[in-house]
Amino acid sequence: MRRLTFAAENGVIKLISEQEVDMQTTSAPGASQDAQHPFWLEMRDAADSTLMAQPMRDPLPNTIEVFSDDPLQSARHVHDPRTEQAFSVVLPSLPDADSVVLMRAGTAPGIAPTALGAGSGATEIGRFKLSK
Repeated sequence: MRRLTFAAENGVIKLISEQEVDMQTTSAPGASQDAQHPFWLEMRDAADSTLMAQPMRDPLPNTIEVFSDDPLQSARHVHDPRTEQAFSVVLPSLPDADSVVLMRAGTAPGIAPTALGAGSGATEIGRFKLSK
């Protein structure tokens, strides 16, 4: 398995670490994005063919959950003022994997599409070459 750690600052995402780890993931190669998972990650080969897709939570949330001191009040979401964030994913170590691509259904506010056309229904929010 391979753990990838990303950092984002002001909407710019960078792959900052790749590490082989001895663990298992619940995603299987070939899993796909669906309407319940508007974010996903794709591992692609050198020909840019998708080897696998893994649904994921929003890697760059712009709200945080805030709890009241009053137990009768429910939690609420407020704007998150942070401009720096980090996240990690664990993926299979596929021998033909050449790159990893972060995808979002629709458009990503504050993040310019990097490869896919506007009519694709998805926005590529980051593409990263993997070390071998």
